Amino acid sequence: MMQTKRLRALVLSLWFALSVVVPVKRANAAFPLVALAVAAYNSAGALVTADLLAAGGTAMIGGTIAALAITPNNAEAPMRVPLLSDKPTIDAVMPPPANPGTVPSSTSYTYCGGNPVSVCFQNDLESCNRNGASGSPQYNCTGSVSCSGGGANCTGSINMAGGFTYSYTVGYSGTPTQTCPAGSVSSGSQCVVTNPREAVPDNKKDIQRSAGGFTAAGDADPLPSYAQVQNGVVYASGKNSSGNPVMIEYSVSADGSKTYVRHYVQSEDSAQSTVKAQTLVVDNATGTIQSASAATTAGAVTPATGAGSIPSVATGAAVTAGAGSQPIVFPTDYARAGEAALAASSITAKLDTVKTSVESLKEAPAVENPDIGIPTLSGAQDTFYGNDNKIIGLLGWHVPGFTGICPTADINFDWKEFSYHGRFESHCAYADQFRATAATIFDALWVIVAFFIVLGA
Repeated sequence: MMQTKRLRALVLSLWFALSVVVPVKRANAAFPLVALAVAAYNSAGALVTADLLAAGGTAMIGGTIAALAITPNNAEAPMRVPLLSDKPTIDAVMPPPANPGTVPSSTSYTYCGGNPVSVCFQNDLESCNRNGASGSPQYNCTGSVSCSGGGANCTGSINMAGGFTYSYTVGYSGTPTQTCPAGSVSSGSQCVVTNPREAVPDNKKDIQRSAGGFTAAGDADPLPSYAQVQNGVVYASGKNSSGNPVMIEYSVSADGSKTYVRHYVQSEDSAQSTVKAQTLVVDNATGTIQSASAATTAGAVTPATGAGSIPSVATGAAVTAGAGSQPIVFPTDYARAGEAALAASSITAKLDTVKTSVESLKEAPAVENPDIGIPTLSGAQDTFYGNDNKIIGLLGWHVPGFTGICPTADINFDWKEFSYHGRFESHCAYADQFRATAATIFDALWVIVAFFIVLGA
């Protein structure tokens, strides 16, 4: 039982030490967070700050920001957000891809009077059922349609069930129609590009801004997974360079005169989770930062959990500098319960006794040494020591000599007609032959025995 308690105490101590040295960070979301960096550019296209998530504050008031670039640390495309509605300025800050002149068109087909093939096939199914309904018995017509050659030719298979079973096919020949992508117009057999940003992908997702808000339309690149645009508001979620969850929100005022840039960064200390909210108000016409504010509150950022979802932030009471950090109080006695408490109490009692004894000695009156003479041994030196001041008896001591004879034996054995007479002495020859080896082995053995005796003392 005693060993079990000690083992349990050792395991708990190791767990406590590891939990202090390697703290466990709370998981914020099951959806993987993409590291994001937000760069800001002025109306001349110059870089204002490479990381607006870390910069900001009242020091930015009076500066200008024309566009923001959100760059992820994965293979997805960066996203650029204009803060001004002036198209020439934005085209200079966020240049569109080069105009290739023309882009390929896509071919689509129509059938039976300009309709999709699905409409034509549904009409034939209904005709089959009507034919059955006009006579006897009632038909139940079902089937499917498939196309080949990119849609140029389609075939519908119809199965009739009722009074009898019958199957037949219907063929559809498509009429080709050339379709040009957005940002281009058809000109003969070609599609001429009129808006390169809308017609040509360049691995940069450019958000479009109007007086009513933002839209993801108007750019050929797909919207990256870390971003969403809903109801005229741009959202992005991920983590900053320190790995803390981040929510980004860009919106336009109701009258279209201002753009609101809001960044939320979550951080955690030993006491609670907090969110630092930074808001910049940017003038739509000039890009001037009219106001800037920052506040830290209790709360947490909930990133988007997939395509179509919107990140959110929950905030609580304001947190002032230093709030939420509790002082570390070290206990005065680590032996709190169980065997450790019992041992501590016994040691404490003994220490108290020693302390009392020491204090009593301080208060005791001084005692003078009594006048006691040095004892002498009359004649001892003459008896036990010689002229050289050494013990006489030990000088003549030596190990007594010892001689021995190897034991032998005569063996005489008679039994009926069997008789044996011999002498047992061959072991003496072996003993003499291996005497030196045996002495070495036993010397080593006695050294080992002596070593263990000393260690066990």
